[in-house]
Amino acid sequence: MTGQTVSHYRIFEKLGEGGMGLVYRAEDIHLGRIVALKFLHNSADAPRLLREAKTAALLAHPNICSVYEVDPEHGFLAIELIEGEALKDVIGGRPLAVAEARRLAIQIGEGLASAHAKGIIHGDIKPANIMVTTLGQAKIMDFGLAHLEGKEQTIEGSGAGTPGYMAPEQWQGEQTEKRSDIWAFGAVLHEMLTGRKPSAQNETLPEGLGRIVRKALASNPGERYQHIEDLVVDLRRSTVSRPSIMKRFGRWIIASAAAVLLLGLYWWWSNIPYSPNPASLAWYTKGLHALHSATYESARKAMEQAVAADPGFALAHAGLAQAYEELDYSELAKESMLRAVTVNQERRLSARDQRRLQAFQLIVSRDYNRADLVLHKIESDALPADKPAAALECGWLAQRNEKTEQAIKDYERALKLDHTYAPAKLRLGQMLHRLRELGKAEAAFKEAEQLYMAASDSEGIAEALYSQASLLIRSNSASTALPVIERGLSVARTLNNISLQIRLQLLQGVAYRYLGDGARAAEIALRAIDVADAQHMDNLASSALVDLGNSFMTRRDVTSAEPIVHRALNVARRSKVRRHEARALLMLASICEQTGRPAEALKYIEAGVPFYREAGYRREVVQATMLLGGVYSQQAEFEKGIRVLRDVLPDAVQLHDATVEAQVRERLAEAQRDQGDWPAAIGETERAAKLLGLTDQSLDVRLNDTRLRWKLGRREEAARSLEEAEQLLKKYSNPVNLFLITVLKSEMALEDGQTAKAITLARLALAMKGTGADLRPRALVLLSAALLRGRQEKEALLLASSALTELDKNHRTLEAAQAHLSLAESLAETGQVELARDHALKALAFFEPHRIVEATWRANCVAARGAGQTESNQHRQAALSALANLKTLWPAADVQLYLARPHIKLLLQKL
Repeated sequence: MTGQTVSHYRIFEKLGEGGMGLVYRAEDIHLGRIVALKFLHNSADAPRLLREAKTAALLAHPNICSVYEVDPEHGFLAIELIEGEALKDVIGGRPLAVAEARRLAIQIGEGLASAHAKGIIHGDIKPANIMVTTLGQAKIMDFGLAHLEGKEQTIEGSGAGTPGYMAPEQWQGEQTEKRSDIWAFGAVLHEMLTGRKPSAQNETLPEGLGRIVRKALASNPGERYQHIEDLVVDLRRSTVSRPSIMKRFGRWIIASAAAVLLLGLYWWWSNIPYSPNPASLAWYTKGLHALHSATYESARKAMEQAVAADPGFALAHAGLAQAYEELDYSELAKESMLRAVTVNQERRLSARDQRRLQAFQLIVSRDYNRADLVLHKIESDALPADKPAAALECGWLAQRNEKTEQAIKDYERALKLDHTYAPAKLRLGQMLHRLRELGKAEAAFKEAEQLYMAASDSEGIAEALYSQASLLIRSNSASTALPVIERGLSVARTLNNISLQIRLQLLQGVAYRYLGDGARAAEIALRAIDVADAQHMDNLASSALVDLGNSFMTRRDVTSAEPIVHRALNVARRSKVRRHEARALLMLASICEQTGRPAEALKYIEAGVPFYREAGYRREVVQATMLLGGVYSQQAEFEKGIRVLRDVLPDAVQLHDATVEAQVRERLAEAQRDQGDWPAAIGETERAAKLLGLTDQSLDVRLNDTRLRWKLGRREEAARSLEEAEQLLKKYSNPVNLFLITVLKSEMALEDGQTAKAITLARLALAMKGTGADLRPRALVLLSAALLRGRQEKEALLLASSALTELDKNHRTLEAAQAHLSLAESLAETGQVELARDHALKALAFFEPHRIVEATWRANCVAARGAGQTESNQHRQAALSALANLKTLWPAADVQLYLARPHIKLLLQKL
C-alpha cells in the first residue's frame, strides 16, 4: 500500500505485521501529522478495531498510546506513531538492568492505573503490547481485548489473552478483571528482570523487586495486589535503602577504621543534591520557557518528555503539574504533584530546587499567599541572569490571583531587568488588555512579537499574534484581526503545533461572528472542536464548546446553544476538566434563566459554584453570584436578588476588571428596575456604561438606561442616551440590539400619541431575523397596545393572546404582568373599561404581593374605571396609597418629572 492514499492518509512505508494486521507509517493530509495506521487482515475483526478505538479514546495518559481515529469502512485505526521498539525486543531474552526495569515498570504501572481508574481492563498486557520510545518512555498499546469493568466481555474477548501472560483464572475461562491485568504486569516485570517468562521454578530475583513480582503473580487473586496503584507505590519504594547498602558493605568491613571511612562516604553521598540527566534537564528548561510564554500545551509536552527521560527528576513532575493546572486538567495536576512529592522523598534536591518545588506545590494547591512569599524569596536569591524569569513568575502568580495591578508591576520589573525578555512583554500586554488600556496592550503585543522573532522563538511569535488578534476583535477590528490570525496559523502549521492551530481557528470563528457571518463562524469553530476532540485535547474542546454556546446565546439563539453546552459538559466530565465543567454548568444555568426555568438554573449554579469557591477562582465566583442574583429576580424574589448583587459588588470592584464590575451593576440595575426603583437603577446603568465605554458591550446597558430615563420623564437625557446607542449600533452591528432600539422607539412613539409610527416600528421589529424567540413577546405586546389605540381591535387581541400564551408557557410571570398592564391601559384609553379591568386585575395579582408600587398604582387606576362603585373606590384608595409610597421611595425631583409624563398625567386625571 506504500504510496497510496486511503481516506485522508498518505501511506509512506510498512512498519510491521502481526497476527491481527499490518501497520504503516502515514501522514494525515488534513492536519499534516505523522501517524501509524493499523489495518486488519480480516474484516470480521472490525468490531475489535472499533472497540479498541472507543476504549483508548477514554484514556489520555503519557504512558498510553493515543488513538486518533477509527475508520471501519477502510478497516484501519489511526494511532500515535511511536519512535522506538517493543519492550519484547528491548528485553530480547536478556534481563534488563534492575534500575531500568524498575523505571519502565513504574511507567507501565502508571499507564495501567490510569486505565483502571476509568474502569478499563486491558486484558492482554505483555511485552509485545508495550512500546519503549527512543527517549525511554513506556507506552501501553493494543486495547483490542479491553472491556469495561463489571460488563460482560465479548465472545472473542472472553477468556482471551496471550499464554504466558494469562492469570490462572483466565485459563479457567473466568471473567478478566483488574487483578488479571496485575498478574500479567507481574509476568512482564519478571521477564524484564530475568529475560524469561515466569515458571514454577524458584528463580532468583532482586531483593525488594522479587517480593513485588511474587505478590503480583500469586495464583489466588485475593493474595495479589488488589490495586495497581499499590504495586506502583511499592515499586517507588523499592530502591536499595541506605541501611541495606551499609549491610552489604558491612560484610566486607572487618575493622572499625573501615567502618568510620564508610560512614563518612555515606554522609558525603547522602548530601549530594540530585542532578537530573542532561536530556531531562533540557526538556524541563524548554517546558519552563513555554510556561512563561503561556504556550501551555507545548509546556505539557516538554515536561512529559522531561519526566520520561528521568522519572526521578521531581521538578519535572512538578512542572508537568503546573502545565496540567494551566490547561485546567486539575486531577492530572494533582497526580503529577503527588509524584513530584513522592520522588522528592527519595532524592535530595538542592535548597534552590527544593524551594522551587515548594512553590509549584503551593500554586497547584492554590495556596497563593504562601506561594507569593516563596516566589519572592526565589527572586531575591536568584542569580542576575535568572532574576527576570523569577520576577515574571511573581507576576504570573499575581495574574492568577486576579491582582492585575500587582502583576503589571512584576512584569515591568522583569522588563527593567531585561528589556528583551519577550514573555514578560507578552504578559504585560495581557494585563493591559484586561484593564482595557487597548492602545498600550496592542503596542506591548507587537513588541513581544518582535522580541520573539529576534530570539527565533516561533511558538512565542504565534502566541503574540494570537493576543494581537484577540485584542483587535474586541476593539471592533475583526477584519484587521483576520490576516493576523492567518499569520499565526502559518507559524503554527510550520511547527505542526495542533493546539495552537485549534486556538487560532477558534479565534478566527470569533472574528467571523463579530463580522456578522454566524454560519461561517460556527462551521470553523465546530471543525476546530472536532480536531481537539480527536486529539484528546478535552480542555480545548470543552472550553471552545462553551464559547460557541455563548456566541449563540449573545444572538438569543438559546435553542442552538443548549445542546452545544451539554456537549461541553459531557466532554469536561469525561476527562475531569473541572473548570470547564463548572463553566458549562453555569452556562446551562444562564440558558435556564433565559428560558424561564429558574429552578433548574439554581440546580446548575449549586453544582458549579463549589468548584470555583474551593479552587479560589474569585472572578468566576463573582460571575456565578451575579447569575444567582438574576435568577432570584426572575423568581420575583427581587429583594433577595438585590441583596445578593449588592453583597458581591465589592468583590467585583476588587477584581479591577471593568467588564465584570459593569456586568454586576447591570444585573443590579435590572433587579432594581423590575422592583420599581427606577432612580436607583439609572444610577447603576450610568456607572456600568461609564465602565464599559463606547464599546459593543455597552449597547445593552445603554438601551436599558435610555428606557429607564424615558419612563422616569427625563426625556432630554433619554434622547442623548438613545443617540449614543444608535451611534454605537452603526459601529457594532447586532440584530438583537437593532431589535431593542426599534422596540424602544415604538414605545416612545406610542406615548407621544404617534400611533401609526408605533405600529410601523413594532411590525418592523417583529420582521427582524436573528433576534431570538424570547424577545418576540415584547414586540407583540407593544404592537397589540398600539393596534388597540389605532382601533384595530381584532388583530390586537389575537396578538396579545399569542404573546401572553408564550410568556405563561415559559413562566415569565413579571413580563406577563407587565403585558397585562400595558394592554389594560390601552383598552381603557379606547373605552373598553371592563376588559381593561380584567387585565389590570391579572397584573395586580403579581404587582401587589411583590410590592412593586409604581405598577401597583397604575393598575389600580385602570381597575377603578371598569369596576362597580364600591370596588372602584377601593381601587382608587389603593392607587393613592401606592402613589404615596412611591413619593417616599423616589427623589422628589424624579417624582415630579414622572408625574409630568403625558401618559401618567392622563391616569391621574381619571383617578
